[in-house]
Amino acid sequence: MAKVERVCEMCKTSFFVFPCKIKKHGMSRFCSRKCADLFQVKKVEVKCRNCNKDFLSQPARFKYSRGLFCSKKCAYEWNKGPNNIKYREKVEKVCQICGNVFKIFQSVDSKGKGKFCSQKCLGVWNSVNRRGDKSPTWKNPKDRKTPVSMQARRTFEYVLWRKSVFARDNFTCQGCNSRGGVLNAHHILPFVLFPDKRTEISNGITLCVKCHKKQHFHKYKARR
Repeated sequence: MAKVERVCEMCKTSFFVFPCKIKKHGMSRFCSRKCADLFQVKKVEVKCRNCNKDFLSQPARFKYSRGLFCSKKCAYEWNKGPNNIKYREKVEKVCQICGNVFKIFQSVDSKGKGKFCSQKCLGVWNSVNRRGDKSPTWKNPKDRKTPVSMQARRTFEYVLWRKSVFARDNFTCQGCNSRGGVLNAHHILPFVLFPDKRTEISNGITLCVKCHKKQHFHKYKARR
């Protein structure tokens, strides 16, 4: 296969290369690896986008939008303003509590937010305008309904039943025979299924917290 004559882009000398290498590998721009490396290192004079100062930069870096500023400081100053693709304009607002002037993004202002300069001022406003029945989560105590099971446990008869069960068992757990500590009065027949036997002393047994949990766990497992 005959070679094709080419001209080196770096040293301007002629050289020969196979046509297949030109198509597949692009080996037609430089006569040697040395010239290819020198072309990458070669610098040209450009102007800084920020301060218009002349400096030397590598042409290969322009492909990746680099080598356009004379220093990192200039690159930072140029990118922090409207030239940045993520730039969002801010507007000035006056705090409704303390009167301080502050800046927020336009997108936040369009949603009706950004009325206060800090969380402290927001807390002061909420303590006055969102307190009591003005709060969006306000619930009138008169409208609250206590579950029937809780109402039954708060009656005098239930409290008396509980104390009577403890006294009968001498404040001793009937599961592990430990005396004292935190005790629970357990219903032998379930509290929900047998409402007429909730306050019968014969339907109660004294258990510690650990044994009481085991008792309910076994019942839950049996139901499954």
